[in-house]
Amino acid sequence: FPAILNQLKADMTKSDTYVIVLTARIGRLQDAIENVLRINTIQVDEVSVKNGGAEKDVRVKNFLTKFPNVDTVNLYDDRDKEMKVFGQLKNDIGDKYQVNIYRATDGNFALVESTNKALKIVSEEISIYKRNNLLWLI
Repeated sequence: FPAILNQLKADMTKSDTYVIVLTARIGRLQDAIENVLRINTIQVDEVSVKNGGAEKDVRVKNFLTKFPNVDTVNLYDDRDKEMKVFGQLKNDIGDKYQVNIYRATDGNFALVESTNKALKIVSEEISIYKRNNLLWLI
């Protein structure tokens, strides 16, 4: 947990970062969740609970609509189900956003999936080069 908390605190100091606790808990538990965060002096910008049955991927997409200038989405979870959901979300939105998916395990986290915009751009340019038989050096 200290590694995750340290990352959260580091992210919260960045003025261009909006931190959301995205939980699968139902709406009536939101106050309790916010109290747990407050008791542990964990400050986030928003707590998003499962109101109306909306799953995490749908809520992430809603946040991306709310914040149209976002370019990077970092997702952290410890459940296999959410890893699969986030993997599909990355496939759905990865063309527009840098998406990084981290698995939380035993108080630490590891990057398990990521879109790499630079690699995608290079791959596209190589395809264009092959089609056009052009040569350029960088």
